[in-house]
Amino acid sequence: RVLVMDTSPDAILGCLMDPVVKNADPILAVNVGNGHTMAAIVSKGEITAVLEHHTRLLNPQKMEELLRDFADGKLSDDEVFEDNGHGMFYFSKPLGFSEIEKVVVTGPNRKVLAETGLCVHFATPAGDVMMSGPIGLVEATKRIFKN
Repeated sequence: RVLVMDTSPDAILGCLMDPVVKNADPILAVNVGNGHTMAAIVSKGEITAVLEHHTRLLNPQKMEELLRDFADGKLSDDEVFEDNGHGMFYFSKPLGFSEIEKVVVTGPNRKVLAETGLCVHFATPAGDVMMSGPIGLVEATKRIFKN
């Protein structure tokens, strides 16, 4: 059996394995990759919303506004797409940014979040900032192939 995953979703899952955020709920997890930024709202262990945009188009101010609007339920798929992003989707109505217990960030361009007004935690699952993806892949494998 083989599991193939894109790097962004496995990095998001790896963020959730960080001891600082493991028991937080809800969480806004963000992977700021070289090409794409992916964000997911996770509540009670389930993804409730997902967003993907092009990293090069997101300066700190725009990133903060995008993530706040996303968590507040004020963003639409059309808005993200018209802004040259890939889009977003709400699986359920977001609770609002003020209800997010932790914003956890990973990815090679994560430093852009340090320049925002957001209180963020830079993920270090297994004690290493570079392990979000591998830890996420291992966790996904365990969950999918548990039998």
